[in-house]
Amino acid sequence: MWVFIALCSLGAVTGCAAVATESGPSAQVVAGDWDDLDAAVDVGLEAAEVAVLRREVSDTQGRWELVSIRDQLGELVIRRAGEPNKLTVEATIDQPRDPEREGRLVSAVCRRLRQLYGQGAAPLR
Repeated sequence: MWVFIALCSLGAVTGCAAVATESGPSAQVVAGDWDDLDAAVDVGLEAAEVAVLRREVSDTQGRWELVSIRDQLGELVIRRAGEPNKLTVEATIDQPRDPEREGRLVSAVCRRLRQLYGQGAAPLR
């Protein structure tokens, strides 16, 4: 089981959903273009029913402070994973911890990044 979770978190298993642990955030590594972050995050926000309180994006990291429809505070962080076009996407929703919402957010962001990877545009599916 732990091997599968490790492979999922590294993106080695195709179609793998975001993985949450009791102590850590939901996270996934995905191939994507850095300039597609905002488009992908917009899709994830809707899927997880969260809104942005604050946004900070640099050349290596994007960070969004969030609030859920249930007034839970959270955070979405996207980092360059070292390799070109590899991004680490992780989310935490607290008070109380909501791994299901975290997983929806990370999965939707990653799915959209994959759809847009190397493309000028892609229809929402």
